[in-house]
Amino acid sequence: MDSNEMDSYLERLQNAYETTVRKLGNDLLSRSELGVTRSQYYILYLLSKQGFFTVSDLAEKLEVKPSAVTVMIDRLYKINLVKRDRDESDRRIVKIGITSEGIQFLERAKLKRNAVLKDHLSRLDDEELQSFVAIFEKIAK
Repeated sequence: MDSNEMDSYLERLQNAYETTVRKLGNDLLSRSELGVTRSQYYILYLLSKQGFFTVSDLAEKLEVKPSAVTVMIDRLYKINLVKRDRDESDRRIVKIGITSEGIQFLERAKLKRNAVLKDHLSRLDDEELQSFVAIFEKIAK
């Protein structure tokens, strides 16, 4: 494959990827009526997988300013999805963790996410779906 042909494929891939991510993201948020933003959802996901984080750690993961994370955490705290705990060894440090309500929220969100993904992936026949998953897994390695 020559360079021009590869560039053409890359352009098509980028356009398809951006459109797909936008469509899926919008469908996930609108259909699920979860009441949180994608960034807030991602914070909950991170907390569920890795335990406690400081605001600075979350800001680094999200590649945003700590002040932006503080606003997101405040919202999640108000609806009881996250908790704030002071570090025992240094009371100046506040660690953010997920509550049991936050875990339940993620479980409900996962069911809704799966329904949205099934709806979109149902456009593929069995062979296309197997190829699609295999390609994604290969790229992920």
